[in-house]
Amino acid sequence: MRLIVEQGNDYLVGVKGNQPKLMQAIAQVAQQHPPTSTQVEHDRTHGRLVERTVSIDRGVRWN
Repeated sequence: MRLIVEQGNDYLVGVKGNQPKLMQAIAQVAQQHPPTSTQVEHDRTHGRLVERTVSIDRGVRWN
């Protein structure tokens, strides 16, 4: 990701609930630096309700 950022580009990281350590780390960062934008989408697929949340934060710097 460092190379992507150094070249002035953006990136997207997908995180699911089945990655609990990563989800927890990102939740901690989000508490300290609230996202600049969040979009929540609900969809019914295969007989179940699915919620997708996308949050954008342009101010967080990952090391």
